[in-house]
Amino acid sequence: MKRRTILVLVGAAAVAVAACSSSTSTYGINGLCGPLAIGSSGTLITVAGPCALGGAGNFTLAAALDVTLGATGAVPVVADAGFVQGGNVLFSRFNGSADVPTNPLTTPITIAGTFTFQGGTGGYSDATGSATADGGVNLGAGQANLLLNGSVTY
Repeated sequence: MKRRTILVLVGAAAVAVAACSSSTSTYGINGLCGPLAIGSSGTLITVAGPCALGGAGNFTLAAALDVTLGATGAVPVVADAGFVQGGNVLFSRFNGSADVPTNPLTTPITIAGTFTFQGGTGGYSDATGSATADGGVNLGAGQANLLLNGSVTY
């Protein structure tokens, strides 16, 4: 009888240690966000749509940025963005620039910059990492595409 009690206690301790252990993994990001639907309200432009990010998996991107109407040439872009997967959100901030043509309705806007991942909900609460982004916004077609390359750890 003592043996069973000892084995049960050792087994319970092992389960408790396993439950308290946490490990993180790093996932490569190498994929496409798009086509992303574009919306607008005043000076706020929104983008939303699918992202197939390679090892990190499939997400839905939702972002909004405030733009200066009438600006052309190189324009700084800063936007908060969420990558949604399975009901959890990976938070990020985009810092970069856009090259806005004279007529952005007929000529696409090119975008380049970096998404920095900074926590989130659920399993992404401690997420860190970054991904470079290059792509374009076609206002005439109402869509955007971004190529992302980087990694995220959670």
